Amino acid sequence: MPSPWVPLLVSAWLGCVDTGLHGGSRAPVDASVPRAPLLVSTWPADGSAGVPDELPRAWIALDTPGPLRVLKTGWRSPGGSVPHRAEQRPCDEVGIVADVCLRLEPLIRLPVGTHQIGLDEGTLDAEGDPVDPAFAEFDVTSLAVDPAQPSVQGCERDEERVSGFCLLRTDTSLRVRAFLSASAIVELATEGRTVRALASRAEVVLRLTGLAPDTFYPLTMRATGLDGATHQVETLVRTHDSLATLTISEVRADPLGPDPDQEYVEIVNYGDEPAELSGLRLADDPTREGDLVVSALRLPAGGRALLVPERFEPALTRGDVPIPEGVPLVRVDGPLATGGLTNSGEPLFLRDALGRRLSAVPSLPSTAGRCTQRTGIDPRDDTPASFHIRAACSPGRAGEDETW
Repeated sequence: MPSPWVPLLVSAWLGCVDTGLHGGSRAPVDASVPRAPLLVSTWPADGSAGVPDELPRAWIALDTPGPLRVLKTGWRSPGGSVPHRAEQRPCDEVGIVADVCLRLEPLIRLPVGTHQIGLDEGTLDAEGDPVDPAFAEFDVTSLAVDPAQPSVQGCERDEERVSGFCLLRTDTSLRVRAFLSASAIVELATEGRTVRALASRAEVVLRLTGLAPDTFYPLTMRATGLDGATHQVETLVRTHDSLATLTISEVRADPLGPDPDQEYVEIVNYGDEPAELSGLRLADDPTREGDLVVSALRLPAGGRALLVPERFEPALTRGDVPIPEGVPLVRVDGPLATGGLTNSGEPLFLRDALGRRLSAVPSLPSTAGRCTQRTGIDPRDDTPASFHIRAACSPGRAGEDETW
């Protein structure tokens, strides 16, 4: 009978060598509380159904508190243990944020039924103590499986449809969004730059940043399914010319004062030159054109302004953080967005007079008197990780965690 695991004896591999595969920042950990290795992700994902019996490879991603003395993988099936090769690989090959990633290649055709992959018995931490086994579970079938085809379920107003993908251009980045009909590793690449994401049957978003304005880039979009089949699209894309350096930096969607009259959306000019506000549009729906800004205000470099409803009263605080004198107020016709900002959370989109996206805020729930503040280093990033809900609003000035 084949061995239930392929041992990775890593006393000279993981145990003494810093892998460098940390993939992103994490919250501080209390060093007095020992942590066990954590199985953070697998491919096929935990709970997957319809996994092909000719699966070419699987992946395991781990968070580890430090080096491991011995790491043993396990692959269980209705027919017994599945013999396989296991190799440590860079986590960015599959777009996972983790400390250690392992690629598992089965050496046989997989038996139909429920499988488990993960850490098996025999894994030892740096002190030589055993680590509890941890497994993810998925179901294997001998029937034909759905290919990993991207499908557009409604591109946003400023996105372009490209063979199942939704493409968003700015002057310095390209973003691709798609809905996958099956689990896939999705890639976006141009001129030696590649970003990847491990996607289940859901929306996936990838961004290439640091590009030059008004420049053509050959773009490859690729989705590789569990069966190894690849859907690939190649096209030539031109970035926009230099856009206005304006971004949404803070949102007060649920004031302590009258709602929606005392709501505001703060914008900041993060560039080195003045920026025109006339012609801007603020929308709370990806398909809407949004509120028109008619103010002729030129926002200086580093300057901030508040987009506010027409009935906004800066002196009416009722517990809200006061608006400092001198902060420009740019009024729109009626309430902000569609009848005011939704307290339970809704996305916001700031576009220029030509309909090009300058900034966006994801849907984040708010509570009375608190503000959504941008804290990420990229003023164009619209992912939830770039924002935090803060108890202290800071209209007209930088927030405590603002990093750009």
